[in-house]
Amino acid sequence: MKKNFFVCMFIVFYALNITLKAQDNSVPTSWATAKQAKKGKIIVYYYDVKPFFYTENNIRKGPESELIESFVQYVKRQYWVDLEVKYEAYEEFPTYYQKVKNGKSGEFGIGTTSITEKRLAEIKMSKPYLPDIDVMVNSPNLGIAKDTAEWIKIFKNAKAVTIPNSTFEKNLLEFKKIKTDLPFIYVLNRGKVREKLLESDNLFALYPLPDYLYWHKQGLKLRRQTLFSLQRQGYGILMPQTSDWDSVLNAFLEDINFKKEWQIILEKHFSKEINEFISGYKGEKNKEMALLHHEKEQQGAQIERNETMMKLQSARQSMLVLILTIVVLVIVLVIGLVFVQIRNNKILKLKNIEIESQKEELETSYSILNKQNKQITDSIKAAKAIQSAMLPFKPRIKYTLGEENFVIYKPKDIVSGDFYWLGDTPAVKNSEGIIIENEKIFVALADCTGHGVPGAFMSMLGHSFLNDIINSQDIHQPAKILEGLHKIIRKALSQDNEQNQEGMDLALISIEKMPNRTYQVCFSGAKRNLLYYTDNEMKEIHGDRKSIGGAFTAIESRAFTEHTILLKESDMLYVYSDGFTDVANLQRKSLGKKKLVVLLTQSTHLPCAEQKELLKELLANHQQGTEQRDDITFWGIRLTM
Repeated sequence: MKKNFFVCMFIVFYALNITLKAQDNSVPTSWATAKQAKKGKIIVYYYDVKPFFYTENNIRKGPESELIESFVQYVKRQYWVDLEVKYEAYEEFPTYYQKVKNGKSGEFGIGTTSITEKRLAEIKMSKPYLPDIDVMVNSPNLGIAKDTAEWIKIFKNAKAVTIPNSTFEKNLLEFKKIKTDLPFIYVLNRGKVREKLLESDNLFALYPLPDYLYWHKQGLKLRRQTLFSLQRQGYGILMPQTSDWDSVLNAFLEDINFKKEWQIILEKHFSKEINEFISGYKGEKNKEMALLHHEKEQQGAQIERNETMMKLQSARQSMLVLILTIVVLVIVLVIGLVFVQIRNNKILKLKNIEIESQKEELETSYSILNKQNKQITDSIKAAKAIQSAMLPFKPRIKYTLGEENFVIYKPKDIVSGDFYWLGDTPAVKNSEGIIIENEKIFVALADCTGHGVPGAFMSMLGHSFLNDIINSQDIHQPAKILEGLHKIIRKALSQDNEQNQEGMDLALISIEKMPNRTYQVCFSGAKRNLLYYTDNEMKEIHGDRKSIGGAFTAIESRAFTEHTILLKESDMLYVYSDGFTDVANLQRKSLGKKKLVVLLTQSTHLPCAEQKELLKELLANHQQGTEQRDDITFWGIRLTM
């Protein structure tokens, strides 16, 4: 009897101990434990900022709140596991992040947190549940910029608002490359960012696209720039490194039923167009323009758009006037110098005895000429800044073409007659939503007639006309683009009536990504060729032996040949101006194409950065200090985009 009594007491105490442990509500449960016990507890730390996850009247709201509830239902439906959820809100991002980082298995963090390599080294993150797209928003007093040069002008006195140690701050540091004196204002969360932009003038920030759409729907008058949008891996749910919940969480995010439910949740909290905007945002300029039109209609800004267009037109005219003024000043200066020199020579011959009396006058004239020369040089340097802003922005080249590409750009004078251009067109869909034309990337390299100020003037025209033909006229075949460019340059320079011979040589490439890691490359050239390396062999496609523009012929139109090739991933493309191969040494002998091809064939397997240094070394060794006699541009691209 005693033996049976002790056995019963042991069983009672054991059961009581198990019950007490099960009632411990302060400890989160690992997935292994919850799956075995068919119940468990998780703790969710959330970043309390509208519109994604926030508390209002003691009620949790937002799409991320509904995402967690859907996860709890999924675990019950799929694994028959009942989960109890405890929520803790944080308004400061650094505190919220550290809480999850130092947590245990069964603790989660959610708050539109970007997936980055640095964070993945410290914590676990789920697969993305929403694309991570940032757009530039600014105070209502700042206008909308069409390109980088106009942005620099409009945002001259602007300050950036950001959150410390965030991806927003990291990306804003890139803008210091084009605006070195850019000041930062720091706040602790995105709600504070929004408040700063609304209460102060001359501020801007990088802001998640869904947040912007939500607050725009609420009637806030923030402005969104169509430039400088960024897309990263996406937003993920945070877990400590020791967590074993990542497998079931990722399975939930990939579940077809949840994905359908998630689209409905997003439309409920933002707008019916949210899924279309997010899924089609990358590279789809038609969606971008549709969103811009939608925003301006809601704000009643039709008049403002017309005023913006007038300002852009005025800026272009001002640029042309500036360049023409520089050209006229140079001509006047040269003529003035010639006449002054002739006059002084006559005076020296006929009135030798008056040299001393005229010494003071000559010194005064020389001082005036030096001052005028400095003013002209300063004006040309200002034109260089404008031309540099016209060229593709380095982050944009990296974003469009990937890491593996390089550009060598060496003007002979302060400004250049060479220019390089980068563009892209979105995929085209039919009425049924089927893609009938893939997204294309366009790369152009041009060598305009002359160099210095006249060449720079032609490069500005060429850059503007390429944008118009491809983006406005929707001409996407390289040969047709060159034909259109020839016509518009002849018309712009009145070459049917005037005998000016200005024009340009140009190489134009379109790159279209195809299945099985292949790329369809279309090339058309006006006196410029394409070198490409594939199957362990350097090959070349010759452009047509005719230039763009010029009055040598009365024929207005001009046909060009289009070449199409299929290349593999990691193959290389090379285009360059003839200034590279024509560079002379001390014996006045040109470098030539043969040495160039030999070097490229030997180094094409190297990273693009090393190829660039080898090409610069080849130029320096051949040139040996001799004067550069033409503008030099070279562009190498590895097909990895």
